[in-house]
Amino acid sequence: MYAILEILLGLQLAVLTKAGTSGQYFITEPKDVTFKSGEHLKLPCAVGNKKGACQWTKDGFGMGINPTLPGFPRFSMGEGKSECFLNIFPVLPADEGVYQCQVGAVSGASAIASAPVVISVSAEPGLPYILQAADYDVLEVLEGQL
Repeated sequence: MYAILEILLGLQLAVLTKAGTSGQYFITEPKDVTFKSGEHLKLPCAVGNKKGACQWTKDGFGMGINPTLPGFPRFSMGEGKSECFLNIFPVLPADEGVYQCQVGAVSGASAIASAPVVISVSAEPGLPYILQAADYDVLEVLEGQL
């Protein structure tokens, strides 16, 4: 009984602390997920008191603050009053990696970064494709080489 009351009081204190702060804080952070290749992946990220620009990183590389994410044609960033979600469509095995939602600093608000999350992509096995050498192709192997 006391443990439940203690947990409830702790949650109320956490809500009051976040509601009373003037800095940026995460309302929703992304979590580790596995998607099938070809699906639409949407990583959530919501920020309270959002003042800075959103950015996502993949494997430590910043993808930029422009919502269209130039240079990443299958990626886009949804941005609103508190939203910073990341869309990937279609998701491909090459998209596997460690992602992080970041919000930049502005006067009076420090930068914040979510915990890194792992995105895994599964793909259905396909039919094997064997590339056959043509009669005129030559493969030269020197002794001692594999």
